[in-house]
Amino acid sequence: IQAAYDSPPPILPLLMGNSDALKSERLAGSLHLAFEKDPDIAGTTLYIIGTNFSHHLPVSEIDFRDSLMLSYLIANNREALLSGLKKRIIYLDGYGPVLTLMKLFELQGNKAGTVHVLGRGTSADGGADPNNSVGYAALAYCLKPDTKD
Repeated sequence: IQAAYDSPPPILPLLMGNSDALKSERLAGSLHLAFEKDPDIAGTTLYIIGTNFSHHLPVSEIDFRDSLMLSYLIANNREALLSGLKKRIIYLDGYGPVLTLMKLFELQGNKAGTVHVLGRGTSADGGADPNNSVGYAALAYCLKPDTKD
């Protein structure tokens, strides 16, 4: 955040316990309504969601599963993401905030908007056991399709 902003933006922590698709959709709808009242806020809001991807797997398995999940996230395809989670093909700790952001992105007119993968790796990259690793990624959901930052 410090590298991207001259002065830090206001931060509103939002913690979500167990969440499902319906709760995430409702929260996204509430946020969208709040932002409709002040469009300047919607265009300058930074969302930061922390979650683990696949974990306690070999790096090769993480690469496969996380690549599949990233394809759903990049396409903003909530249905495919939910299906993959339900079938346990992919894994995502704290999927509620991710689903909320995906729905909010859709509500703000960016169903096929711009999603950038900023970085990706596993705990094995830092020296952990490659046969029992955790996958990570950083993504940017940009509200304007032509936005690169």
